Formats: sequence, structure tokens, C-alpha cells
Amino acid sequence: MERPSSGLRRGKWTQEEEAYVERVIRDFNGGLLDAAPGTTLRSYLSDKLNCDPMRITKKFTGDASIGKRVFHPRENASPAAVERSRREIAELEAIWRRKLEQQRREAEAADRKRRAADEPLTVSTGSTRRIRAWLARAKVALEAATTPAAIDAVLADGDRLRADVAAEGRAAGAARRRRRRTEETYASSDEEASQLLVAFLESARNRRVPSIAEDDGGWGDASGSDADAS
Repeated sequence: MERPSSGLRRGKWTQEEEAYVERVIRDFNGGLLDAAPGTTLRSYLSDKLNCDPMRITKKFTGDASIGKRVFHPRENASPAAVERSRREIAELEAIWRRKLEQQRREAEAADRKRRAADEPLTVSTGSTRRIRAWLARAKVALEAATTPAAIDAVLADGDRLRADVAAEGRAAGAARRRRRRTEETYASSDEEASQLLVAFLESARNRRVPSIAEDDGGWGDASGSDADAS
């Protein structure tokens, strides 16, 4: 049965793989391996390395016999020699496979880092969530405000939040520069939320100013005071 080509190993040979193959070839020639009589060296290596036979051929270009070598069990091999061969080959294979796993992890980490560097920051961050939650509470508080002091309290709270968000934005900007992001790729929802906060605070201040009766420092409708005076 032919193996699917999609999962076959390709690419550069590592030192660990070469050491493993060198020992396999030596014991293949010595008849010490657990292989069926008549197995070719190229097919045996292809199976053990999970690669296309042509990869073996290219690696050993110039060795005309690589595709012709056939396994012949050594009839007088001692059990100790066979066991030693099996154990030492298994150790070399384990070293090689650990190297493969290390390469796989490094490739995945590099791929994640590359994708992260290419993606704009469009996620809703903690600052965005804080602003939106505060706006919801502040709108209710502003509707219920009946004195300048009540509005001042809302404004002061909003100014503190705005300062906190600005500080977080500066820290985030420094982090982006460390990651070598460009300003054009930064599209954080924090910016939109911050603009909403600024607009709300300006609206609240505009509401407060004409609502103060400057003649007596009171809070209410100035036209009502004029009517009473008349």
C-alpha cells in the first residue's frame, strides 16, 4: 500500500537524522535489523524516515548501490549483538525525533508571531470595556442630577477615567513600538471608546453651564426666577 504523500517528511537533513541513518545503514549491511529478507535499503530507510524514496536517492547521490542493497539476515548473529543494535538505533531515533518536535514547535511559534505582527489591534480591550460601562452608569447619574455638585461629581469621575485610559494608551503605544508595529496598523477600539468618553464629558459640561442661575447661584430655570421677581 502506498503512503499518502501529504504527510511525508521533506526538507533539510539534520545532524540527528544523519546519525540515525548512518547507524541503520551499518546494521542493515550487517544483517542485524528486524527486517524481512529481500527488503531494499532505500525502501527500508524511506519507511523509517517517513519520506519519499527519492529523498533517499538524492541524499546518497553517487552511491550507485543504494537502490540495489538488499537485506540478508545474519544467521550467526548473537542475540546480544541484535539487542545492542536495536537499543542503540532506538536511542538515535529518539534523539532525531526530539529534534523534529523541537523544529515543529519553533516553526509554530514563528508562525504565530508572524500572524500576530500582521494583524491590526482591533479587539475590544479592558479600557474599552471600562469606558462603555462607565458611560452607561454616567448617563443614568446625569439624568438624575439635580444640582451642580451632582454633575461635577460625574464630570470628575469621568476625568479620572479619561486620565487612566490615556496612561494605558501610552503604555500600549510603547508596547506596539517594541513589537515594531506601525501606527497605520493600529485600529484599537480603545480610540473609539475614548472619543465617546470625551464627547460625553463635553456634552455634560455644556449642559451644566446654562443650567446655573448666575444671579443667585441656584440650580434651576432662570426664566422661573424672573417670573417670580415680576
